[in-house]
Amino acid sequence: MSLRWSTVLVRRVAVPLLQTSRAIHTRGQLRDNCQCATCVDPTTKQKLVDSPVLNLNIKPRSLTINNAGKLEITWSEEGELHKSEYDPAWLFKYGQSFMHNNFASDNIDVELLTRRPEFELWDRTTIWSKFPEMSYNEMMESESGLKQWLDLFYKYGVAVLRGVPIKKDAIVDVVKRFAYVKETQYGHTFDVINKPVKGSHLAYTGVALAHHTDMNYREKSPGMQLLHCLKYSALWPILCTNREGDVTEVHYNNRTMKPLQAPTHVVTPFYHAYKLFSDKLRDPASCLEFNMVPGDLVAFNNRRVLHGRTAFDATKVDRHLQGCYVDIDEAFSKYDSLRAKFQHKM
Repeated sequence: MSLRWSTVLVRRVAVPLLQTSRAIHTRGQLRDNCQCATCVDPTTKQKLVDSPVLNLNIKPRSLTINNAGKLEITWSEEGELHKSEYDPAWLFKYGQSFMHNNFASDNIDVELLTRRPEFELWDRTTIWSKFPEMSYNEMMESESGLKQWLDLFYKYGVAVLRGVPIKKDAIVDVVKRFAYVKETQYGHTFDVINKPVKGSHLAYTGVALAHHTDMNYREKSPGMQLLHCLKYSALWPILCTNREGDVTEVHYNNRTMKPLQAPTHVVTPFYHAYKLFSDKLRDPASCLEFNMVPGDLVAFNNRRVLHGRTAFDATKVDRHLQGCYVDIDEAFSKYDSLRAKFQHKM
């Protein structure tokens, strides 16, 4: 192990993972992430250290590798000593970010970073070749089954469950496996039944609904939506991008779009672009279309995968879907914890 006053370099620690590895940490970052009971509440695991008041120029009084192979640092704080202990795996995992401007550097062991896999892009041909479905019992009865279903949802943005009990609120039981239901103006859950009432939503009619995402008018539209088939006889941009220009979210629903308020010279270009984008969305080669039967449940990423339906004769069809929304970060949080758990078992 070699030391600097400005940084601490850890290498060739007696752990196989780090024998040929090198990680850099600033003194301030190490002190800020002390895991002792004074700095982290033992019960809640929440941080007690007030990061903004730490002295970033703090200097260690001593640094040693203890018998457990961990880095042990004694700090001097306003005349008092404070002891911290750091696991080599933690040092390596979080020290890498100080060595590169880009997390995607070839020198980083990506598996040690908390990173989800890439989304899988698909068209009609590829999605039918590996249709994202599994049984209700398998998903509900084991963590491995839940992980597999969340895998499908994360990768493709859509995942189907077969054999869900045909009863109201079975959809809530599904959500409780990984998150909680997000209540909206439609209530805890909502029922899509073809019994139109004058002035009600088009969803309650037999009219065809073109591809769309839900609730684009909210400050943040729900990230995850579920629909369970029970019976079958705010201002927001359309496209959201990250700093690299990659599309991260889609908010598209022609039925709820209000008149464009923009300078005259951009109105026609907007409509040309809007038509081009809509044509891409409605291209049959990019669509997955299937019939739901009682007991089927579909979940989809409401900011990635659009949904719709073909028209049907509301006088001849008795149709009932129950739906709900979920905060997608809750689903992804459960997905991350299951991925970590099963990686450790391998």
